[in-house]
Amino acid sequence: MILEGFEIENFSCIKHLVVENLPPTGVIVLHGPNGTGKSSILEALRACLMDNKSTSKALARGFPKNSSDKPRVTITFRAGGTTWKIMKQFNSKESTLKSRTAAGEWKLETADPTEAHERTRQLAGGSDSTLGLAQLLWLTQAEFHLP
Repeated sequence: MILEGFEIENFSCIKHLVVENLPPTGVIVLHGPNGTGKSSILEALRACLMDNKSTSKALARGFPKNSSDKPRVTITFRAGGTTWKIMKQFNSKESTLKSRTAAGEWKLETADPTEAHERTRQLAGGSDSTLGLAQLLWLTQAEFHLP
Protein backbone atom coordinates (compact mmCIF):
# COMPACT_ATOMS: atom_id res chain seq x y z
CA MET A 1 0.00 0.00 0.00
CA ILE A 2 1.32 3.42 -0.98
CA LEU A 3 -0.08 6.64 0.48
CA GLU A 4 -0.70 9.26 -2.23
CA GLY A 5 -2.30 12.01 -0.17
CA PHE A 6 -4.81 12.90 2.53
CA GLU A 7 -7.18 15.55 3.82
CA ILE A 8 -7.91 16.00 7.51
CA GLU A 9 -10.70 18.25 8.82
CA ASN A 10 -11.63 19.01 12.44
CA PHE A 11 -9.35 16.36 13.92
CA SER A 12 -7.85 17.26 17.31
CA CYS A 13 -5.88 20.51 16.78
CA ILE A 14 -6.13 20.32 12.96
CA LYS A 15 -8.85 22.49 11.44
CA HIS A 16 -8.05 21.67 7.80
CA LEU A 17 -4.99 20.10 6.20
CA VAL A 18 -4.47 18.83 2.65
CA VAL A 19 -1.35 16.90 1.61
CA GLU A 20 -1.14 15.70 -2.00
CA ASN A 21 1.34 14.05 -4.36
CA LEU A 22 3.36 12.20 -1.74
CA PRO A 23 6.40 10.38 -3.17
CA PRO A 24 5.79 6.65 -3.74
CA THR A 25 9.18 5.66 -2.29
CA GLY A 26 11.48 6.90 0.41
CA VAL A 27 10.81 8.08 3.94
CA ILE A 28 8.27 10.70 4.97
CA VAL A 29 9.33 12.64 8.06
CA LEU A 30 7.06 14.88 10.12
CA HIS A 31 8.86 17.49 12.17
CA GLY A 32 7.94 20.64 14.03
CA PRO A 33 7.48 22.09 17.50
CA ASN A 34 5.37 20.36 20.14
CA GLY A 35 1.64 20.90 19.82
CA THR A 36 1.59 21.54 16.06
CA GLY A 37 -0.29 18.37 15.09
CA LYS A 38 2.33 15.76 14.11
CA SER A 39 0.84 13.06 16.32
CA SER A 40 -2.68 14.14 15.33
CA ILE A 41 -1.85 13.51 11.66
CA LEU A 42 -0.69 9.97 12.44
CA GLU A 43 -3.69 9.32 14.69
CA ALA A 44 -6.07 10.52 11.96
CA LEU A 45 -4.41 8.34 9.31
CA ARG A 46 -4.40 5.30 11.57
CA ALA A 47 -8.04 5.83 12.60
CA CYS A 48 -9.15 6.17 8.99
CA LEU A 49 -7.14 3.25 7.60
CA MET A 50 -7.11 0.75 10.41
CA ASP A 51 -8.61 1.45 13.79
CA ASN A 52 -12.06 2.98 13.84
CA LYS A 53 -15.32 2.72 11.96
CA SER A 54 -16.83 6.09 11.09
CA THR A 55 -19.59 5.38 13.63
CA SER A 56 -17.07 4.87 16.46
CA LYS A 57 -17.17 7.21 19.44
CA ALA A 58 -13.83 5.81 20.62
CA LEU A 59 -12.00 8.74 19.04
CA ALA A 60 -12.86 11.27 21.73
CA ARG A 61 -9.30 12.66 21.62
CA GLY A 62 -9.66 13.30 17.89
CA PHE A 63 -12.67 15.57 18.27
CA PRO A 64 -11.83 19.28 18.28
CA LYS A 65 -12.16 21.04 21.62
CA ASN A 66 -14.94 23.61 22.08
CA SER A 67 -16.59 22.63 18.81
CA SER A 68 -19.43 20.41 17.65
CA ASP A 69 -17.65 19.71 14.33
CA LYS A 70 -17.07 16.04 13.55
CA PRO A 71 -13.67 14.88 12.34
CA ARG A 72 -13.44 13.91 8.67
CA VAL A 73 -10.46 12.12 7.17
CA THR A 74 -9.99 11.28 3.48
CA ILE A 75 -7.03 9.22 2.30
CA THR A 76 -5.97 8.38 -1.24
CA PHE A 77 -3.71 5.34 -1.59
CA ARG A 78 -2.57 2.64 -4.03
CA ALA A 79 -3.01 -1.05 -3.29
CA GLY A 80 -3.14 -4.03 -5.61
CA GLY A 81 -2.52 -1.89 -8.70
CA THR A 82 -5.58 0.30 -8.00
CA THR A 83 -5.93 3.81 -6.54
CA TRP A 84 -8.46 4.00 -3.70
CA LYS A 85 -10.04 6.80 -1.69
CA ILE A 86 -11.49 6.23 1.77
CA MET A 87 -13.48 8.98 3.48
CA LYS A 88 -14.70 8.71 7.06
CA GLN A 89 -16.78 11.33 8.88
CA PHE A 90 -16.39 10.12 12.44
CA ASN A 91 -19.34 9.71 14.81
CA SER A 92 -21.67 9.43 11.81
CA LYS A 93 -22.73 6.82 9.30
CA GLU A 94 -21.03 8.77 6.52
CA SER A 95 -18.21 6.74 5.04
CA THR A 96 -17.29 5.92 1.45
CA LEU A 97 -14.74 3.80 -0.36
CA LYS A 98 -14.05 4.65 -4.01
CA SER A 99 -11.71 3.31 -6.68
CA ARG A 100 -10.22 5.24 -9.58
CA THR A 101 -11.24 3.98 -13.02
CA ALA A 102 -8.94 3.76 -16.04
CA ALA A 103 -10.57 7.02 -17.22
CA GLY A 104 -9.47 8.72 -13.98
CA GLU A 105 -12.97 9.04 -12.50
CA TRP A 106 -13.95 7.90 -9.01
CA LYS A 107 -16.27 4.87 -8.81
CA LEU A 108 -18.19 4.35 -5.57
CA GLU A 109 -17.41 0.88 -4.22
CA THR A 110 -19.45 1.17 -1.01
CA ALA A 111 -21.13 3.77 1.20
CA ASP A 112 -21.74 1.28 4.00
CA PRO A 113 -19.51 2.35 6.93
CA THR A 114 -18.80 -1.20 8.14
CA GLU A 115 -17.97 -2.51 4.67
CA ALA A 116 -15.82 0.54 3.83
CA HIS A 117 -13.91 0.06 7.09
CA GLU A 118 -13.32 -3.67 6.61
CA ARG A 119 -12.33 -3.39 2.95
CA THR A 120 -9.92 -0.55 3.72
CA ARG A 121 -8.31 -2.58 6.52
CA GLN A 122 -7.84 -5.47 4.10
CA LEU A 123 -6.32 -3.17 1.48
CA ALA A 124 -4.02 -1.64 4.12
CA GLY A 125 -2.77 -5.09 5.12
CA GLY A 126 -5.15 -5.94 7.95
CA SER A 127 -3.30 -7.04 11.06
CA ASP A 128 -0.24 -8.24 9.10
CA SER A 129 2.35 -5.50 9.55
CA THR A 130 4.37 -6.80 6.59
CA LEU A 131 1.52 -5.82 4.26
CA GLY A 132 0.72 -2.41 5.73
CA LEU A 133 1.53 1.15 4.87
CA ALA A 134 5.18 1.03 3.81
CA GLN A 135 5.82 4.78 4.10
CA LEU A 136 4.93 5.38 7.75
CA LEU A 137 6.43 4.05 10.93
CA TRP A 138 3.43 3.43 13.19
CA LEU A 139 5.08 4.52 16.43
CA THR A 140 3.78 7.04 18.88
CA GLN A 141 6.14 8.97 21.13
CA ALA A 142 5.23 6.82 24.10
CA GLU A 143 6.10 3.58 22.24
CA PHE A 144 9.58 4.60 21.08
CA HIS A 145 12.44 4.10 23.53
CA LEU A 146 16.14 4.46 22.76
CA PRO A 147 18.41 1.73 24.20
